[in-house]
Amino acid sequence: MQRPLSDEERAAKEARLAQLRSQLNTQDSASSAAAAAMSQPYTTAYAHNGARDGDEEDGYEDEEEDEFFREADRAEEEGAAGVCMYAKPMGELMGETVETGPNARRCTVGDFELLRLAKMGDLISFKEFAAVVGINPTVFQDNHGRNALHYAADSGNVSMLQYLIQKGVPFTRDEKKMTPVDIAVLNQHNEVAKLLAETFSEAAEALKSYEEAVEVFTQPPPKFTMSKPAPPPLQESRPRTFWKNQGSHATATPATTDVFAIPFKVSQLTGAHHDQIVRALSGVSLTRESYGFQNWLPPAEIKTLTATLPHATMVGAMQVVDGEETLRGVVVAVPLGGSLVGKNGIVKTQDPVLVTQLAVCPTARTKNVATLMMTKLHNLLQASKHTTVVFRSPLQLPVSAVGLVKWSQRSIAPGSVMRQRHATEIFPDFYHYDEVLCADIVAKHALTKSFCAQKASHREGWCGVDRGNPEQVKLLHEFVAKNTVNLFDVAYLPETTEDLLRAVVADGLSAFVYVSPASGAITDFVVLRLRNLERHTGETRGAAMCVYAIFTSFKGPEKAEEVLVLCKSLKCDTVFIPNMFGFLDSELSKANFEEVLVCREYLYVLKAVTESALPPTPLSKVAIPCAFI
Repeated sequence: MQRPLSDEERAAKEARLAQLRSQLNTQDSASSAAAAAMSQPYTTAYAHNGARDGDEEDGYEDEEEDEFFREADRAEEEGAAGVCMYAKPMGELMGETVETGPNARRCTVGDFELLRLAKMGDLISFKEFAAVVGINPTVFQDNHGRNALHYAADSGNVSMLQYLIQKGVPFTRDEKKMTPVDIAVLNQHNEVAKLLAETFSEAAEALKSYEEAVEVFTQPPPKFTMSKPAPPPLQESRPRTFWKNQGSHATATPATTDVFAIPFKVSQLTGAHHDQIVRALSGVSLTRESYGFQNWLPPAEIKTLTATLPHATMVGAMQVVDGEETLRGVVVAVPLGGSLVGKNGIVKTQDPVLVTQLAVCPTARTKNVATLMMTKLHNLLQASKHTTVVFRSPLQLPVSAVGLVKWSQRSIAPGSVMRQRHATEIFPDFYHYDEVLCADIVAKHALTKSFCAQKASHREGWCGVDRGNPEQVKLLHEFVAKNTVNLFDVAYLPETTEDLLRAVVADGLSAFVYVSPASGAITDFVVLRLRNLERHTGETRGAAMCVYAIFTSFKGPEKAEEVLVLCKSLKCDTVFIPNMFGFLDSELSKANFEEVLVCREYLYVLKAVTESALPPTPLSKVAIPCAFI
């Protein structure tokens, strides 16, 4: 046990404590006085209505800047933390961040913040940051041997390039042997490439065309891939249902003020509501901030939706506003016809229904609208004897899922995408990591001239499917019926040509078959869903999604490469392929596709309230059209 303090020891400690408090109060008073002195000129200027002239303002700003640097020098001499943040070397790539005192502004600055400013073409911030931090841009470079000239060439800012050239930043090659002029050419910054070629003799010698640069610096695919597996089904102590039985005549609970006090009426929609549904799902009125495959794509296309609705069961939530009915929520159930079969044609279930396009207006969410619509839809499907339901959900439900649907993307026109607003979603690494340049993205995603030449003969073998030609549709139906039972463990089998046209080759989709030059028979089949931007401009399309495919002649990565060939002929910027229809993750990776991590959905096929119609199956062995609307 510690002995108690004596009177002398206690008095000495109290005296020391009083001394420390006195010093602390003195520092606080000085800080308060300095803050008051700094704020006083602004108060005076406001009180006198701008009486101080411009010369006095400039003088005050100069004094403030001088005081800023004097304080930094004083702190450095005393060994204290400086005014600016800097990285303290530790012998490793990571550094220890040293910050300022309690009155300083806190911020996080990357190791290569100066180069990031050059990458963004911000010349003013580049100059100020280099001066304050004390970095010499002529010798500063990243871990890949790139200096400010490489980053500025990526931005395309001519003024930035001229400043760096004037400062004497050297023209060098990085670890990939890529020069600033190569970066400018890959980004198709012609003025920047011309300036570099006129300034540096090495640049003039290294100058290439765009096709040559893409060919030289194209990135090889990874040697192996790793993907996160689907988590196991949830284990519950009691059974849980997907369909909630709360009565078909319940009323949604609205908000209590303004227009939201008006109740919602949940009921089955008819043909009179088709125009409202098309307008809502082909735009963003119901799904603002969370719509479509990604936020830059509308959830549905007008042509396909218009052709699908007459066959569908629709449930909506209506609200009367200013005497007019307004659609606040909708869900659609599309009968696929045919059946779901297993290996060797064993029938699993018949007449499946695709439930899709569940959307609720943001102002109507948390009002029980979605639950009531699903309850109403469940009752309608039971009345029509449709018990097997196919749907996708980002949430893992208590019922066993068939598998986890993952999408992979590749942008075959990366330069065009980088000029669009949705570039942040397609290429997030460019904005999240300082060392990732636009030229790196172009080199990885753009199609090379040799690739296009290699696939030129294949392009001639692909033919578009004419939905109005009965003979073509019949041949296609025979091809699908023959190969689905042999290639897949679980597949949708259309029983008639009408089922094929409604569920696989729906109106508005782009279907292609590959005809063998030797036999003249169909050997491969691909269906693409073309996705236009919300505000479509230009001649190119936003994206293409592969929503159905059967390959018998192309193997491995060639399957994804053939989809790229078709999308290039359709002038699509970005291509999306799921891990279904025979596409393996490793094959997509070898074709330079990257997984879209923000879009993972579970595929469910229910035949009862708590029972799955299909067992868990590798999705590469599954062929069910579930994303065509």
